Amino acid sequence: WHQVIRLANTNLLSPALWSELCKYRLEVKLPAPIREYLQEIHRLNTARNRRLYEQTTEMLTAFKSLGVAPILLKGIAAIFAQTYRDPGARMLTDIDVLVPRHQAQQCWDLLCTQGYSPVADGGDYSGHHHLHPLTKAGEFAVIELHTDILMPSRTGRLLGSSLSQAE
Repeated sequence: WHQVIRLANTNLLSPALWSELCKYRLEVKLPAPIREYLQEIHRLNTARNRRLYEQTTEMLTAFKSLGVAPILLKGIAAIFAQTYRDPGARMLTDIDVLVPRHQAQQCWDLLCTQGYSPVADGGDYSGHHHLHPLTKAGEFAVIELHTDILMPSRTGRLLGSSLSQAE
């Protein structure tokens, strides 16, 4: 079990593992320490996802005041769409939001006025598909404001491969 747990943790799947074990009522067959560990990871992730939902709702409300209608991407979109029957199954590392390119800086600046600040990673985000990620003390996830869904270099490859297949 320790190798399974290590693999699940490495791939951010421990809450999903617990969820699936419970779905088939297999959690009762786990050794007590493993059962307690997975149950606690799932409980903590459920609470975390609830806060990420609230954090995102606050951001969406702020953007609405600017007349911006963002599109939620990836994990946070799945949380809002209730894609998973278990809201604690999916682990998120960030909140990805697509905003119109011409309003992206305005959105980023607004978040900065609300206590967010750039992640201190030394990264250069010029030419990137999202602005410099933002973090806020007391929050679990960073926010990435995307201006494109993919990095420009990947978009070209994706379109090129799609066009090649269509011919």
